[in-house]
Amino acid sequence: MRQARPERTYDGFGWLRRRRAEPAGRLSGGQQQSVTIARARVSDPRLVLLDEPSSGLSAVAVDEVGAFLKDIADRGTAIALVEQNVRLVRTLCTTAWVLAHGDVTASGPVADLLVTDEISNAYPGGAATPL
Repeated sequence: MRQARPERTYDGFGWLRRRRAEPAGRLSGGQQQSVTIARARVSDPRLVLLDEPSSGLSAVAVDEVGAFLKDIADRGTAIALVEQNVRLVRTLCTTAWVLAHGDVTASGPVADLLVTDEISNAYPGGAATPL
């Protein structure tokens, strides 16, 4: 069993340490989302399941969450996520399944999927652009 490391809760989210005594209910929705994601690091899980982790976050917070999740993945934690933010998918994923109306319409390496017409048309100007 991996050892829990509560201090890791603060890694990657500088503002969180400063507001650690504040009840989470007083934080903005985006900050609450960030706290939820930061908790994933405490116990060094083998797998993290995420449903729209960028939902409700500012662009700056999405970048912060993306970097934090990338660090978790780089440390050996598998990440399975449902996400519409293509930039975040590019940052975190190696393989993806594209769903449309509940059906898998494409799957494969993320780099290959991002150059398909289906994805380019769904995310004009955003899917294939460099980060």
